[in-house]
Amino acid sequence: MIRGFLVFKKCVFIFISMNLFFFSFAGGKKDVEEVSVEDLKSWQETVDLENKKTGKHNVLITAEDMGGNVTHQGPFNIFVDPESDRPVTMIVNPRENMRVPAN
Repeated sequence: MIRGFLVFKKCVFIFISMNLFFFSFAGGKKDVEEVSVEDLKSWQETVDLENKKTGKHNVLITAEDMGGNVTHQGPFNIFVDPESDRPVTMIVNPRENMRVPAN
């Protein structure tokens, strides 16, 4: 009984620590945009960077399904440079066997 409680307590601590870790990266000004997606296989989102300050911005993706299960991905860094004529993005480190869809 005590061992089960200690394992549960450790799992709760790890869960809280990981959430604090993820949200500390996206802390900043707390610019939060919630977007619902229709296609569950692949989706894309356009973000207006015109009013963003020059420098690094973090993107944290949180997904919640109908069952209430929540997962987090990221943080992903976006660098805003007003001197650039077009944004340049690339995937620099996909995991092995990771699906990388193209438009």
